[in-house]
Amino acid sequence: MSLSIILTCFNEVPIIFGSYTALTTMMQAARIDYEFIVVDDGSSEAVQRALQAFFPEGRVRLILSSQNEGRGAAVTKGIRTASKDYVCFIDSDLEIPAYTLLVLYYTATVFEPGADMVIADRCYRWNLNLRNLIRNFGSLVVRRITSWALDLGSLDTETGAKLFRRSAVLEFLGEVRDKRWFWDTEVVAEAIRHSQRVVQAPVVVTRRNDKRSSMRVVRDVVNFSRALYAYKRKEKVGRRTAGGVV
Repeated sequence: MSLSIILTCFNEVPIIFGSYTALTTMMQAARIDYEFIVVDDGSSEAVQRALQAFFPEGRVRLILSSQNEGRGAAVTKGIRTASKDYVCFIDSDLEIPAYTLLVLYYTATVFEPGADMVIADRCYRWNLNLRNLIRNFGSLVVRRITSWALDLGSLDTETGAKLFRRSAVLEFLGEVRDKRWFWDTEVVAEAIRHSQRVVQAPVVVTRRNDKRSSMRVVRDVVNFSRALYAYKRKEKVGRRTAGGVV
């Protein structure tokens, strides 16, 4: 089975170069048939020139965007461009470790061959760094809200590492409306709504103390809750239109 790997970039240079090198080395050692798709999400002209210089035509599929639409929109472009049996993405800073892609791939192809989607279930090593404690708390809050509102059990929907059977995700990808962070949760919810099989694979993650997270806990929890409410409204309208009980 072959694998398309998506990396997204929004001014993440040179971080993405090191991540690509690490992932390429790992995939070559694993001897998996793979391709890389790098999707730029409206970075500066200087960053886009750097991407074009580092990723010459033919080595990766490089998609450049003129405006920032959000990580979800970037991953969607990558999925539509992919050509392999499975397609996956991982956060470009590799805070979720590179080996996670192998965990997801072998879960889908060996241990859970009937799975349509495999998501990384993040198990954080807790430490006393205040910023990381706040981020861990924010992640737990989002997970609890999602479980309560969408009845998704304990799935780690917001994880930045997911693998899809490409033919399966294309069945409903056009129905996923959010283009930013809620995309991660919506794509899982839509897969389950379409009776697809979603499984988790646990991975150990250590928060990086040298990284300034783009997450702002209060702001992001509020924005996530709004997106969740909008999705619930859409879900109710869909059931009503189909003649179901709301």
